[in-house]
Amino acid sequence: MQTICANTWCKTPFEITEEYSAFLKRVSPVIGNKKYAIPLPTHCPDCRLQQSTCHRNERFLHKNISALSGKEMISIYDRMPMWGKPYEVYTPEEWYGDSWNPETFAHSIDLSRPFFQQWAELHKAVPRMGLIARSRAKCNT
Repeated sequence: MQTICANTWCKTPFEITEEYSAFLKRVSPVIGNKKYAIPLPTHCPDCRLQQSTCHRNERFLHKNISALSGKEMISIYDRMPMWGKPYEVYTPEEWYGDSWNPETFAHSIDLSRPFFQQWAELHKAVPRMGLIARSRAKCNT
C-alpha cells in the first residue's frame, strides 16, 4: 500500500508492505484476552527515525564523574542538567564490569499504579553508561 508521510514539511511517499502489516498484527499485544492492534505508520521511515531518536544527545560532550568510582570522564550527560536530577553515569569499563549488579535496581510492579509512571521511575534510577564509543575496525582490502 502506497501512502504519503503525515509530516506537513515532508510529504514523502512510502510503501507499507503486506509483510509489514502482518508483522504488526503478529506483534500486537494481548492484554487480558483482548488484542490491541498496533496501527499502521503514518510517517515515512526517515521521519519515524527522527521521532524515535530526537531525545538522544550525540553532539555535546560534558565533563562528568563516575557515580561508581568517582573517576573523571567524558559523558553525554551533564553533571548539572537544566532540569531534573542528574543521571548516575558509569564509565564503559564499569558499566560492562562486575563491580555493580543491575538486579539491585529491580522493582515489583504495583498494579494499583500506572505502568509507565513506574517504568519512568525505574528508567531514571538505573545508572547509565556515560559514553558509548565504537572503534572502527581496520579493513585489509
